[in-house]
Amino acid sequence: MRLTLALVLVSFGVRAQLFDYKSNGPLQVHLRFNEGHLYEYTNNTKDTIRLSNVLPFTPSINYPFITGLGEHPLSRTHLFLPGRRPVNVIVPDNARDLGFNIRDNIWIITTRCVVA
Repeated sequence: MRLTLALVLVSFGVRAQLFDYKSNGPLQVHLRFNEGHLYEYTNNTKDTIRLSNVLPFTPSINYPFITGLGEHPLSRTHLFLPGRRPVNVIVPDNARDLGFNIRDNIWIITTRCVVA
């Protein structure tokens, strides 16, 4: 039996707008395979862009996920549960850019890092 699952692999926010990796947005997204998956974001504009809310898949009201909400620099991490209001979650300093999502039996975590 073969199971095919078509999903958007990653979504992200720029200027309070949500994009996915295929979007024709201000950032170009490249996927590299190397001890896991690495997404590289390239700014194709002359503007300074603030990348936020990097999340595996896309947000869904049917599945729990963790991503940023609001503009507070220390406390943006929120847990979103189906049918409930988002809950602020306290995380360690090195997990502030955490993204977590579930689809059926697939669990994925993302984090941001600067690659020189």
